[in-house]
Parts: sequence; structure tokens; C-alpha cells
Amino acid sequence: MGIISNIKENIARHTLKKDAAKVSRNRVMASFSDVKSVGVIYLLQDEQTYKTVADFVAKLQGQHKQIKVIGAFAGQIQPVYYIPKLSFDLLMMKDVNWVGIPKAEFVHPFLKEEFDVLFLLSQSKNMSLEYLYALSHAKLKVAADCAEINLYSDLMFKVGKDNFLQKLIDTSVHYLQVINKKDDK
Repeated sequence: MGIISNIKENIARHTLKKDAAKVSRNRVMASFSDVKSVGVIYLLQDEQTYKTVADFVAKLQGQHKQIKVIGAFAGQIQPVYYIPKLSFDLLMMKDVNWVGIPKAEFVHPFLKEEFDVLFLLSQSKNMSLEYLYALSHAKLKVAADCAEINLYSDLMFKVGKDNFLQKLIDTSVHYLQVINKKDDK
């Protein structure tokens, strides 16, 4: 990493830490069956990533959960495989400032939304996603174990690199289904 990149990252991390300190949220651990609203943020790297996230969202919508999704894409033009949907937004390079902090109009309402659960589905460092994740008012934040965001997470999972995204989704949902199960006896 070059000196300019290091400076940009340090400025972004300082800004993130300062902004995150102002966020006050109501942390609640809930069983996945009780979850009504879900936020998903992910790094759109390829078509397979998009398909995996879209399948996950479709399953959640099939369970009558309200979903809002933001993908971060490191390009200027929307990829051809990305199909815009009502619950999906795409954060591109034109939508972030010079240090990577998102400035698109859909960002502020997303951050204020009190999702029952917010999933960060990425294994790569990305300042835009980290900013969205850290400043979200979600009640429960779930992500892969990552030093940069552990401070802002409620549940973190170590997941191998092979089939990372699907394993993270499956592991997260499995453990959320186990949490706070009501005793039916």
C-alpha cells in the first residue's frame, strides 16, 4: 500500500471512529423466527456473489421479512449481471467520497433504519461497507470475524475461504435460529 493510500485509510478510520461514537442503538438478541426486518450489506465482486445474495434475500422475503440490501461495487458503471430490484441499492465509486465514505442519497435512511438484524457479507476490507455497518442503528449486527469491524459487531463468525459467502450466510442463520428459542413445553 502506498503512502497516499495509508493516509486516506487513516483519515477514513479516524472519521469512522468519531462518527461511530455518536451512534446510539438498542441492542437486542432475538431468535431468527422473531426477526421482522433485515439489512444486508455486501461487496459485489462477481456474478456468483450477486446470485448468492439474491437467493438469500429471496428466502428471507419468502419468510415475510422486510429486506433492504446495499451492495458496494468498485466500478463506475453498473455490471451487466446486476439486476436492480426494489429492495436493492448499489453503491458505486461515484457514490463515495475520496476516502471511501458513502454519500449516496439512500445511505442516510439505511443508517437510521432499526433493522432487527444487519448482515455484513464480506471478507474483504472495504471502507464504504465498514462505514455502513458501524453507523447502522440495527439491533443486532452479524459479520465474519474481522479486526476492523469487531468493535461494531454483536456476533462474529470465523468462516473458511472456500465458498465463504454461502458458509457465512448458513452459519449466521443457523446460530440466529438457535438463539433465544422459546420453550414450547
